[in-house]
Amino acid sequence: MTTISLLQDPANEGGTATVARSYEEWMTVHSRAHRTFYLDDRGPGGVLRLARWDSSKPAVPRVLPRAHLPMYATAKVRMRGVWNDVDETHVIGALSMHGSLAPATVPSLVWLAALVSDERSSSLSLQTWSRQLLYRTTLAPLSRIEATVLGRASRVLAMSPHTADLIIRQGLASADRVEVRTVPIDTDIFAPPEHDAERSGILYVGRAHDPRKGFHRILALLEASPRARAAGVDVVSPGCPGEADGIRWRGNVEDLPHMYGKAVLLILPSMQEGLGIVAFEALACGTPVVAYRCGGPDRLLAESNGAILVDDDSAFRSAVEGLLADESTRDEMGAVGRRYAVEQFSSRDFLADRSLFTLTD
Repeated sequence: MTTISLLQDPANEGGTATVARSYEEWMTVHSRAHRTFYLDDRGPGGVLRLARWDSSKPAVPRVLPRAHLPMYATAKVRMRGVWNDVDETHVIGALSMHGSLAPATVPSLVWLAALVSDERSSSLSLQTWSRQLLYRTTLAPLSRIEATVLGRASRVLAMSPHTADLIIRQGLASADRVEVRTVPIDTDIFAPPEHDAERSGILYVGRAHDPRKGFHRILALLEASPRARAAGVDVVSPGCPGEADGIRWRGNVEDLPHMYGKAVLLILPSMQEGLGIVAFEALACGTPVVAYRCGGPDRLLAESNGAILVDDDSAFRSAVEGLLADESTRDEMGAVGRRYAVEQFSSRDFLADRSLFTLTD
């Protein structure tokens, strides 16, 4: 059995890198013969090249140039010679359009977080004018490519019930071909502190410079809430889009479980998420979550009973202030959230599922 794996945007950090690493680990455990390709724009003058990913290297490659359509067209030409004697294709990433590189004659499986329209419409008004123009002019052709990829896939694994529902409702794939498969969490590593250390501060983990992640909602919270300002927000994010009272910039942090474990609560102010894995990593560490409804994580967070979902700034402030003032509720939410994460996101169960990324026996 030979599989071509196509990875989209496995950047060095972030949710999609977690997806790529989880997928590679499963393929290694189950000894599947596969060749993994990614699209790289770091060649001379930013010219696209198709590259093999050596998963033994600790750094996952950076990909995804801004101009998707030329990228896919160029890569498709460069991949003409790799499809001989290939049994199946796996399309792995936040989105699925890169699955168009595979011939229609090769059976395919897609594991995706979101639809391109869902991702791009959420924060369009907050983007720069050039990014708005890019999004508006490429959305229709990218959506058509996405529909083709999902329509011919033998199996579609959506990372959240929200995305699965959208795929079925929009007729992109029939219900019998769509399943919900979340990204796993190593709940031995992401776990509450061994000793009940005193928790302090609010935690945010994400790309603060990305308008879709809703960092402006944190700034509004701190401006409106003296209690939140006094607690302070630890921001784990590459880059620093600005300073404000109550913000503590941490940059990239290697020991994320430690950050989760010492925080009073995690906030997820995103406009849109395919899954929002950071919220479930926090739950695994016994840390309650306050999140805006943003698609992917909503139903799962509601089921967990370890999170409060909000729809506006007033409810966001009320939920954060309420948890900051109520240690017993925080402890109860943290305990039930931890149990939910262990039951629903276990990496052991993920790796033990022999049928997960298979099309044929």
